[in-house]
Amino acid sequence: MRLIGLLVIVGLTLVVFQRYQVSMVRGESMQPSLDNQELVLIHKKRSPNRYDLVAFEQEDKLLVKRVIGMPGDTYIRSGNRLLVEDEKTGGAFSFMITLTDEPAADLSKSGRLQEGEYFVLGDALMVSRDSRVFGLVHEISLLGVVTPLF
Repeated sequence: MRLIGLLVIVGLTLVVFQRYQVSMVRGESMQPSLDNQELVLIHKKRSPNRYDLVAFEQEDKLLVKRVIGMPGDTYIRSGNRLLVEDEKTGGAFSFMITLTDEPAADLSKSGRLQEGEYFVLGDALMVSRDSRVFGLVHEISLLGVVTPLF
């Protein structure tokens, strides 16, 4: 009976760790939504929606940012200015941002975000390193959707 109980606990633990990860936020880039040293739960098997917080690897660091641009969204670039729009909402969603030189050079004058491409921003725009600096985030590097714990 103890062996069965132990196997059930081990099995449940494996399932939980395959689907979830607990991590600590480091830095101020997501304030006021997330504070420095706040614990978050990463849902590994969940696909993000617009405005969700996502965790991903960038330059050997775990980052948490907010999804602004989604696959299928269109964009128009003029110099370093980028307008992202969701055509499915009839223009109800649009977002204008300024990119640094490198990500701006990587984008054509207009286009559509392809399957698996996301544009992410930190909530604290003045201090955040995000898609304005490093460009699009690809789905393969996403760890999952983030929920604050406390």
